[in-house]
Amino acid sequence: MSKKNEVPFSTTPEDWKGARELTHAGFWKPEAGESIRGILTTIRDSQGEYKGSVADFQQESGEIISVGMSAVLMSRISRALIGKEIGLVYLGKTASEKAGKQDFHDFRVFVFDGGDSDLPF
Repeated sequence: MSKKNEVPFSTTPEDWKGARELTHAGFWKPEAGESIRGILTTIRDSQGEYKGSVADFQQESGEIISVGMSAVLMSRISRALIGKEIGLVYLGKTASEKAGKQDFHDFRVFVFDGGDSDLPF
């Protein structure tokens, strides 16, 4: 059994050539108009301060950014998209069209599948 923080394999520079360490950058807390793009790596139930589902996106830099999955995002992103490159654009808080319903956080969701597009990324 290995000790905590012990690396159970070779750490010589030759063995690690071309590798990037994955680090967690925290939760994405966007302002209206901001966007992120990355590989959707997981959708999980949060055990921390955010109650609900959380999606993790791996950025090109290797950083992992977590996104709280609002009802809008849950309806647009499925577990079938894990492993795909996804773009999110936060549109801001939007008034519900249904009487008596609360405002909601709205997003545009894009899946990058190699086609040409004029997306804001």
